[in-house]
Amino acid sequence: MPTVHFIQTNGQTTSLEVAVGKNLMSFCRDYGFTEIVAECGGSALCATCHVYIDETQGTVFSPVNEVESQMLEFVASERKSNSRLSCQLVINDHCDNLKVYFPDSQI
Repeated sequence: MPTVHFIQTNGQTTSLEVAVGKNLMSFCRDYGFTEIVAECGGSALCATCHVYIDETQGTVFSPVNEVESQMLEFVASERKSNSRLSCQLVINDHCDNLKVYFPDSQI
């Protein structure tokens, strides 16, 4: 299983093994990360599961699609080039040592 490093805004890092095929938003909610609100439950309709993926690792996932791009316009924290909705990210074999940064706010 790939190890994913979750970095909170205070710099605290939690490194966890995440099963290949697991949705990143679901994993965060199941683990208890309160930084992920996920009001819509993973339908890409609310933008409250916004994360930043390490800029050097963005290619481990499919590119942002049109729906995700539109929803990223409504994130509470700054949209950056490495912004993603965690509900649209599925862990794969290329995610080992992935760094996921939580934004300051989701709402």
